[in-house]
Formats: sequence, structure tokens, C-alpha cells
Amino acid sequence: MKWTAVSLTVAALTLTACGQQAEDRDAEARELAARTAARILFAEYPTGFPVSPLGQCIGDLAAETEVAELLIAEKNGVTGRTTQMVLAIAQRPEVKDCAKDAGVTVDF
Repeated sequence: MKWTAVSLTVAALTLTACGQQAEDRDAEARELAARTAARILFAEYPTGFPVSPLGQCIGDLAAETEVAELLIAEKNGVTGRTTQMVLAIAQRPEVKDCAKDAGVTVDF
């Protein structure tokens, strides 16, 4: 098959559109994971701890498998394992730095 400039352009635009859809799905998944993480943190630290910024950092910086676990927890319910995972993610240096930038100190 001979590729022309037009067919290569169409192929590139198609791949770009697929890439954008994947990025959009990832962003949506991470946003839901962030809300789930914040809900878990609120259950653990309900007395005025600013859980939303830390939850957002967790959602943004969690590994894909951790995001998937948080999505499953959102659908099926939070388990002790999920809670421990969120607390462990919150202890990572990059998450602590993110939280600090958002005005939250993680010292638990």
C-alpha cells in the first residue's frame, strides 16, 4: 500500500484523537480516584484535616494500578486494604511535596 501525504495526515490525526481520548479517560479516572482517596482520608481524619488537596495529590500521583484499586473501591466499597494503600501513598515524598504545595502538611 502506498501512503500519500493525505493518508498519513489522516492517520496521524486519528492517532492524536485516540491519544486525547486516552488522556481524557485517565484524567477522569484520576479525578474519581482523588475523590475516593479524600473520602477515605476523611473517614480516618474527620476533625478538620484538609482532605481534598491531599486526595487530589494522591489521585494525580498514584500508579495506574492504584488508581484502578481506588476505582474498584468506589464501586464495591472501601476495604482495609484500600485504606492502607491510600495512607501509604500519602507518605510518598512526591505526594507530600504536592500536598505541601497545596498548603497541607502530611505528618501522620
